[in-house]
Amino acid sequence: MTTVTRPALLSALAYMLQGAGITVQQLAEHMGVKLEAAPIVLPPKAHDADKLLPRELEVLQRIDNADGASIPEPMAIMGLSIQAVSGYVAKLQRVGCIVRVKAPGVRAPRCFVDPAAAQRWVDSHRQRADAELQAVRQSLDAKHQAERERIAAKQAERDRRAAEKAQAKAAKDAAKPAPKPRPAPAPVQNVTILNKPASVRLEGPAVETVATRRTIDNTRRPGSRVEAAAPLPPDPRYPSFSDEWRRLRGEAAA
Repeated sequence: MTTVTRPALLSALAYMLQGAGITVQQLAEHMGVKLEAAPIVLPPKAHDADKLLPRELEVLQRIDNADGASIPEPMAIMGLSIQAVSGYVAKLQRVGCIVRVKAPGVRAPRCFVDPAAAQRWVDSHRQRADAELQAVRQSLDAKHQAERERIAAKQAERDRRAAEKAQAKAAKDAAKPAPKPRPAPAPVQNVTILNKPASVRLEGPAVETVATRRTIDNTRRPGSRVEAAAPLPPDPRYPSFSDEWRRLRGEAAA
């Protein structure tokens, strides 16, 4: 039996959630559990202003307000690069001068000197995000309800038309006169023709009597398609041998 420790199990679950792209907040909403944001509590630290550089002190002054500040704001005011301001902010956070927090719907984290102000900013954005999410859900629910009502009304209209069509067809069929009964067909005797078998056919020579008349057909019939073709007219350019033979025998003069 293999024993799985709690940290190993939590690591596997975290890996599965990360691979599926599911956040802890989405999992809690699916399970019906409301997550409460833990207040930001930092242990008090002694700040030694003498150990901070002038640029770092200036960045701290830009951040020290009720609304806090993000990294692009000191960049725009002081004219520094993002790498320089990010380094100053990281050092201020490391020594405990500021806190960096993120809120739902806000891409960039925000820096605060007062942790209570940071908590109020996170809570306000969370409430705003919850209100927007609720408005989107209500809008989707109303849209889906309207779509369901439209489909139901369309189906009811289709059923009504089908019922009217069936009623009209039934009334039309009832108004038609009854068809006349067809007379019974007269019985018909089927005639069956059978071929005579070969044994019934007459065989042998024909019987001749005094009254028998024999007719012989001496008509010559063509034996090929060339003989069956019509004769071509004589060509005047070439004399016929038969005409020359008649001329030599003196038949042409006669």
